[in-house]
Amino acid sequence: MSRIHDLLDRQDFETLFLEELGWDRVTDPDGMVVSDEELVGSQLRPIVDKRGVRIWHCACIPESRVRQRLDREAAKRSAERLLIFANDDEHLWLWPERRPSGGTRHVTHTYRPGEPNRALEQRIRRISFGLDEEHSLTTLTVRERVRTAFNAEKITNRFYKDITKQRQQLASSIRGFSHTKDQDLYASILLDRLIFLYFIQQKRFLDNDPEYLKNRLKMVQDWKGDDQFFGFYRDFLVPLFHQALGSSTPKYPDAKTEEVIGDVPYVNGGLFLEIPLERNHTINVPDAAFEEVLTTFDQYRWHLDERPTGDPDEINPEVLGYILEQHINQKQMGAYYTADDITGYMCGVTIVGRFLDQMNDASIWVTLRQDPERYIHDAMQHGAFDSDRFPLTLKPADWIDPEWEEEAPPEVGLPTEKLREAAHRILTCRSLKERIESGKIDNVNAAVTANLNLVQLALDWLSKQTSPTTLLTAWQTLATLKVLDPTCGSGAFLLAAMKVLEELYDAVFEGIRHHVTGSSRPNPYLKAIVADSEGKPAYFLRKSIALHNLYGVDILEEAVEIARLRLFLALVATVDQKKRLEPLPDLAGC
Repeated sequence: MSRIHDLLDRQDFETLFLEELGWDRVTDPDGMVVSDEELVGSQLRPIVDKRGVRIWHCACIPESRVRQRLDREAAKRSAERLLIFANDDEHLWLWPERRPSGGTRHVTHTYRPGEPNRALEQRIRRISFGLDEEHSLTTLTVRERVRTAFNAEKITNRFYKDITKQRQQLASSIRGFSHTKDQDLYASILLDRLIFLYFIQQKRFLDNDPEYLKNRLKMVQDWKGDDQFFGFYRDFLVPLFHQALGSSTPKYPDAKTEEVIGDVPYVNGGLFLEIPLERNHTINVPDAAFEEVLTTFDQYRWHLDERPTGDPDEINPEVLGYILEQHINQKQMGAYYTADDITGYMCGVTIVGRFLDQMNDASIWVTLRQDPERYIHDAMQHGAFDSDRFPLTLKPADWIDPEWEEEAPPEVGLPTEKLREAAHRILTCRSLKERIESGKIDNVNAAVTANLNLVQLALDWLSKQTSPTTLLTAWQTLATLKVLDPTCGSGAFLLAAMKVLEELYDAVFEGIRHHVTGSSRPNPYLKAIVADSEGKPAYFLRKSIALHNLYGVDILEEAVEIARLRLFLALVATVDQKKRLEPLPDLAGC
């Protein structure tokens, strides 16, 4: 057993980081404890630090929403952080990955004491620091090392090749169509449905069986016999799709079919309704084609939860969007996939900018002035406010000297940045801070022009709101925002918009919930909002966003179906138990 493995099993995280990885002690650990009032014992305590990057520890694993609240509080004390939640049975290492939009997504890695986990151990080894590099370490370099170690690893290329091959083979196996175009379209529809089922079977939503489809294929073959080559599609998938999953009042052809299908939820949403291709054609697909598909899919780890785990064989909805859109990306049609860093940034600036503009509250800019550096992006302010580390006086008149063309030292320069470029950025950043402090940035247009972190500003401002009137106005403002993507493709912009909106909705909802639970005479409208959530706020918020905020169109019908599939997956991702899964809403407007 390795030393790291032994310390992990004993939950001796301080020794691990201090003695094995070269981190530093926190000067005031007791003064920075973060607690959650809803869950007694869920305290985050800082255990080590390295150039402002802080490691926090919680001696329990609370539910996702509590973890998010704890992280938001920890962020106020350390912008760069890694959180470790641990109980006797499991550890959850959580890296808050900053989105370009200004929000965060939580990348998680799990560890179970007593079980080998070479992948996590390798990640931990990557964040060790030696004495020989102490003089050159900065917050940026430490953060980048932690980010590189704990960020999600994508497998898009391998899965894209596999799913492309399976789509082609499945299309060629389908019987009942006279046109290749119909075969290709129906193959994509079948794969979309199977992909959805692979995600929800992982959560045991299908007859409590995480290998539901593979086991049902064997059951059908045992039931129908070896000489029946179309039983899985005709006798199982068709009634599963159209009756069990697609109808609130299923009518099975016989008792045996009902027995094989088992206990599955009615999901609605239109994904499993009978479509014209199915109504107007007699379709058959051989079992061998599905055997190939299921064998390929079984090679991967399917995680419906959108938080990437870093597993090298992981498929999650975020990866899925890129993979599926590649199938419809044709250069002659001008179709290209938009990466999440672009969609996240654009959605953050536009949506939050619109929200703040409509709120039109002067206290927003008071919040900005109270801590200007918090809302200037990290890359922009690197080296700007640590003058002791900058070796040269910044005088623009001197920039003609050849020495300014040298590469900037890491304590003040970003990667590949020349000293002249670093100096210009730093002067601009210092000037921006002065403008904020003097109150010259007091509207959304000025904040957007200055490229401030509007998402963080909005979340911080909302966290301070206690007035029922302000909270209700914020909720109604969010509910009336409309996001339209006229070329939605696989829904990259729509999903990015959902993430930004969800953070805003969640911040407002927390304020509403505190008002309702803490007031003897709560505002009736706010009380109704909490009641509507029915104890499932995450699902309630995403459902509200999908129904009221997001709209997408595309000339390709298949693209719209992919976008709907991803939104459905985003909704189901918030549910942990099958009994809490509601019928999905009809997203015909997407």
